[in-house]
Amino acid sequence: MTTISAWIFLLLTLFLVIPAKFIKHEYCIIGAGPGGLQMAYFLQRAGRDYVVFERKNMSDIVKLSRGYLNGVMMFKLKDQNGKIRLCNVSIISTGLSIPKIPDMVGMEHTVGYESMSVNISDYKDKNVLILGQGNSAFETAQAMSDVVGLVHLFGRDGVRLATSTHYIGDIRAINSRIVDSYQLKSLDGIVVIALRGNDDEAFTHDNTGTRKGYHYVIRCLGFEYDRSIFGIGARPRPGRKSNIEHYPDINGNYECTTVSHMYFAGALTHSLDYRHSGGCCIQGFRYSARALHHILEWRYHQVPWPVKLLANLTGRQITHGFVTLTFEYGQDFSQPNKDTLDTENYSFTAGKAYRSRNIHPILRYYKHPIKATNENGILPTPEKIHHILEDFLTDWTSHSHHRHYLKLFIENLVNANLNHFQAVFCWKSSLIFKSLPASCSRPVIQGLTVSQH
Repeated sequence: MTTISAWIFLLLTLFLVIPAKFIKHEYCIIGAGPGGLQMAYFLQRAGRDYVVFERKNMSDIVKLSRGYLNGVMMFKLKDQNGKIRLCNVSIISTGLSIPKIPDMVGMEHTVGYESMSVNISDYKDKNVLILGQGNSAFETAQAMSDVVGLVHLFGRDGVRLATSTHYIGDIRAINSRIVDSYQLKSLDGIVVIALRGNDDEAFTHDNTGTRKGYHYVIRCLGFEYDRSIFGIGARPRPGRKSNIEHYPDINGNYECTTVSHMYFAGALTHSLDYRHSGGCCIQGFRYSARALHHILEWRYHQVPWPVKLLANLTGRQITHGFVTLTFEYGQDFSQPNKDTLDTENYSFTAGKAYRSRNIHPILRYYKHPIKATNENGILPTPEKIHHILEDFLTDWTSHSHHRHYLKLFIENLVNANLNHFQAVFCWKSSLIFKSLPASCSRPVIQGLTVSQH
């Protein structure tokens, strides 16, 4: 039995231990899109050994597997010259490239967003049904709306406009012209209905407007990550919640939950902030890529995160706490089907700045150092908090609306009067009162003689 076990182990690791030509790297980056190239930039700047893999075309198959070499677990890929590349760490940044195709009757009669004809004349005077109500569906409907007979959009969750939800993955204004065509002209239609397996009732119900039939049915149901590139020992698990199962399952440090030393970058990290932030797009994941680089530098090279100590910045020790400054929207600023342009979002006064719903500065005072956030990444409750009233110009320099209330907050923190007084007032006050306002400088008072008055 010992001999059999040894042979089995040898076969499992043969792809690495045979005397083949291979090249070893610290890092393998799979995908040369915005996320992958940004990671390559950071690794290049740090002087790390890396290689970037990219498909020549969609028919190319990049296969990532994992096995042991001399007792060390490594990732294996093969380049266009047939050379084997071995890497200690893999970074996957292939984006969401595989179209979602639900398993239901009739899908074989549809054409996908990824393969549909872009010749608009093909749809002239035709009835078109589009499955999906995301940006790709609305973009497609808008592109052909001037030539089609009619176009209907079917979806299960309702239309989410980015102007209402404040989430950049929802329908952007540039793609929403079809809403006008539906609501104001009754030319086209948007239907919210659940499409389920073999249940074809949705397609026969008169009130849905489907009774006329369609010449084309186009799938615009989104995309998911490419599972085909993962081989033996290197297969990630999909997201555990239904709304993020099209993303790989990752930890808060962007590492795969099931494959150690495999990380994800670019749009594939959006499961961590899905519908909460902009990690779906480059303006968001450029920051997560930078964070991933710092994580890798610390874990594998013991290079600490770049920090600036408050004591060094201020020139003094922080003994009485500190204040943080963030720019945030109010809790009720946006939500599905909400009119974010409604006056209730902009009708607050300086005295009730804490109710501001638009973006505005928030100052938080912490008496003790912050050691960690909670499991949701939220900072602990501060000792004191101050909201500065939202400003149309995002300028926040008005004395009556901004600076006055900010001064009161700081005065409360330092327990001192921060009004500025003329030297004469300070000199006279020093003859009457034991304590003076903080802005009355002692050197100025001592240098002020009676003869100068």
